Amino acid sequence: MNIPNLSSSLLTRILSRKGHNTSIVYQTLGQPSAEFKGHSLVKRTTAVVRMGAAFRNMTSVSEAIEAGERGEPEKPFGKTWIQYPYILQSDKNPSVHYIRTYGNHGGKIQSSTSEYFVDGIPTSKEAYESMLPASKRSDYAGRKPYNPDEPRDITTSNLLAIKIDGEWVKNS
Repeated sequence: MNIPNLSSSLLTRILSRKGHNTSIVYQTLGQPSAEFKGHSLVKRTTAVVRMGAAFRNMTSVSEAIEAGERGEPEKPFGKTWIQYPYILQSDKNPSVHYIRTYGNHGGKIQSSTSEYFVDGIPTSKEAYESMLPASKRSDYAGRKPYNPDEPRDITTSNLLAIKIDGEWVKNS
């Protein structure tokens, strides 16, 4: 299987992680507000996530289904599985692929950390967010709070590396 923006060695490692906790590093590019147009905004996150977990089999999901609090999981909106439960493809742009991850609950080892960069220079979260449109800032009132039970899809082009059995494998 050939996935754009994902090395074959990293894909092999990802497919071996069924339900395992895995350290990953990924980056997202921020879109600056009009007054900061032309600046490069990068957020680099290191996190421990679960990969290869079938959403229906997660305890919190199966309990909620049994209690009638939610229905059966549906196809991810705007995406199609190409390697369930690991890799998704955008319905709108077939060249865009995602790795499906799930957060973890509590514990220092399971919390994520982020570093912020403006034009390649490390900066504070506050300085980084001050350059974003208000609707993209973490304190935006309409922003949905983080829920570790909800999946987080990371584009393969944003994935920098994963750590498996103590070894970092770069996506190159």
